[in-house]
Amino acid sequence: MSHDQEHRWPILSQRADRVLNGPAPGAWMPGSSPNAINLVSGYPYADAVPVEALVAAARALAQDEGDRPFQYLGSARQSFLREWLARAMGPELGAEDQLLVTFGALQGLDLAAQAALDRDTAVLVQSPTYMEALEVFRNYTDHIVPVAECDGVFPMGAVEEALEGAARRGTPVRLIYWGADFQNPTGLVTPESDRRELVSLAARHGAWLVEDAAYRDLFFGEPLPSLKALDSAQHVVYLGTLSKTVAPGLRIGWAVGPKRLLTAMDRMKKDLGNPFVEAVVGEYLQAIDYESHVRELRQAYAQRAEEAVKALGAPAQGVEVPKPRGGYFLWVRLRETWDSDHVAAFLAQEGIMALSGRWFCVETEPDPHAIRLSFSYQPLDQLIDGFSAAGRALRAFAEAHP
Repeated sequence: MSHDQEHRWPILSQRADRVLNGPAPGAWMPGSSPNAINLVSGYPYADAVPVEALVAAARALAQDEGDRPFQYLGSARQSFLREWLARAMGPELGAEDQLLVTFGALQGLDLAAQAALDRDTAVLVQSPTYMEALEVFRNYTDHIVPVAECDGVFPMGAVEEALEGAARRGTPVRLIYWGADFQNPTGLVTPESDRRELVSLAARHGAWLVEDAAYRDLFFGEPLPSLKALDSAQHVVYLGTLSKTVAPGLRIGWAVGPKRLLTAMDRMKKDLGNPFVEAVVGEYLQAIDYESHVRELRQAYAQRAEEAVKALGAPAQGVEVPKPRGGYFLWVRLRETWDSDHVAAFLAQEGIMALSGRWFCVETEPDPHAIRLSFSYQPLDQLIDGFSAAGRALRAFAEAHP
């Protein structure tokens, strides 16, 4: 008997084959030298993470309850976390809604995609959109329908046309993924009238509308009503997270939405949660004034955004730097003759890590001619130096590519 007859490899699922033949998760993260200035990472700056308060919460929890927080059933502080999240959602948590604690907002998105999508149904996304969301959707559907940004908005007319076109092709949109507040990567804010129209379109076309609210609390002006607050037809799923306002390594997120979908998501979620971390965060939230904490963060990030824009300056004629209204990022719009990958590679040669805008688009779309720069992570003095260096590099690129 030959070796081939003795040994037959097990067969992977079609989904696994697609995943292995596609780009690896995180392929967008550029390599760097030790001295490179990181303007890629969407992390909170070091002093924004309440390390001492979290350590104190963990110590108090262990002293009060011994082994309980470390057991499957966990601590009563887990229940407090859920109660706190329900209060934080306020009237947005309707009588027909359910709340599910998740490992960050991204797990909530993954579960919603599992529950809503099949290979022959579609997801509609803003373009550009959050690159890790695209990675999630590729696991569940072959049909990602982009709606391109135009003059600072994502047009509702284009959304309606995309929904109708997908239905005609026999691949109806079952999920709409939308960042209404300081959308990653563009930083755009969806106007209130468009929010109302989007909620209405989702209801008319029978699509779940997933609201990514990761940056919603980090506004520099006045907030607009969330998509969830405008949802009377029970189509909106709100994804929240403490990653941007407390600490991303805790992986505390939540989903709020109609019971039918949330029950399906809950049954698909087989990780049993994280009793210890959820209890620590519950203890932490019980001990602090969260609203004051977030107000301080808003002021700090607004200052960082202002300093970043000032330091970047006017990079070159035809390069636009929209002023952020919240969140973590600057979306620098390049000349239409410039290639985003080429510009990001040039910045890397100058010791500046930036993300090409191409990572935020579906593969079949044209280059968005933009790069994303983060003002959230570096110490303020290094942030200013980094954006000043980025401005000089863009001006040098302009001279080399008139």
